Amino acid sequence: MNMITCPAKRKSYNCYSGGICYLLERKGTYLSEHTSFGLSAGLNFEVHIKDQLSFYAVRALHCLTDFIYSLGVEVVEYPEDSFDTFLVQTKKQIESNMPLMAEYDGFYFPFTQIFQKKHDKRIAMVVGYDSSNLYISDFIYSAYEVPISYELFEQAVSPFKGACVTPKWYDVNFPVNVDEKITSELVVKSIDDVYKHFLDVNLSDDNKLIGIAGIRTFSKKMQEIMQSPFIKIDWADFSEDIKQAVITFRYYGDFIKDITANNLLYIPIEDAQKIQALFYDVSALWRIISNLFFRYSLTQKDTLQPKIGKNMSDSADILEEAFALLGKSILQYKE
Repeated sequence: MNMITCPAKRKSYNCYSGGICYLLERKGTYLSEHTSFGLSAGLNFEVHIKDQLSFYAVRALHCLTDFIYSLGVEVVEYPEDSFDTFLVQTKKQIESNMPLMAEYDGFYFPFTQIFQKKHDKRIAMVVGYDSSNLYISDFIYSAYEVPISYELFEQAVSPFKGACVTPKWYDVNFPVNVDEKITSELVVKSIDDVYKHFLDVNLSDDNKLIGIAGIRTFSKKMQEIMQSPFIKIDWADFSEDIKQAVITFRYYGDFIKDITANNLLYIPIEDAQKIQALFYDVSALWRIISNLFFRYSLTQKDTLQPKIGKNMSDSADILEEAFALLGKSILQYKE
């Protein structure tokens, strides 16, 4: 057996950004996932309700943004012609003590929540191999060094076997001075972008609800949307989408903690702790909202609608307070 053992059992909430940050760390530079998230202006809320209901909590993939490229980090995708060539590259990477970050179809791997339910792209690290198996670490599912047979892995990456992906892996290249490029000016610009976007009341329209104004509108329209015969809704799937908001708000609290600890933005300690706590509180509320939508998918009980609306409205109030404190810090910095 040839195995790369992770130095720590990591947990990630986005398979792409978590993988990229891990590869960067393996190659000698540290960039936490929530810092890459915050500097990428990842915080956002959008609901689209024209003819079907869909939810978006992250404006762009955390590392696939202008920010990551502005640091000189290059993410390179390598499609392979076949599973055999993919396997050769996998073994080559592992033999050089570097895991391989690869796409797979979660339908085929037992540790995913979509196993044998639906086809969807996932990303994980291949960290080892022996004569019978490849070994997978997927930080989303807290699945570490899980053995997957060659036959099953081929199914999960080959469209000819039924997969929704093709054999593809990722690598990163970067300059040695990545950390030096993360400056207070960059932090302030990133927060300012999020601040303006999230509080802009002019971005929402009848079919696209954004930011705090979008949350307030959505909470008021819940009964109308839930009873509409014209909007196609799978409430269980929508509940899963909502979990992205849980992650988003949690990460932004972690981001504030990171940048204040590293003196990249001066916020009075009491304000910084308050802002972190407010984002964590919003994250907790959206976890409740997600669970309520799932319960609604099973029961269709009208009594759940006002509970959903109230939690949404409360989360908007808390976010307004958090951004007011953040805005004050940005103004102080600019002065």
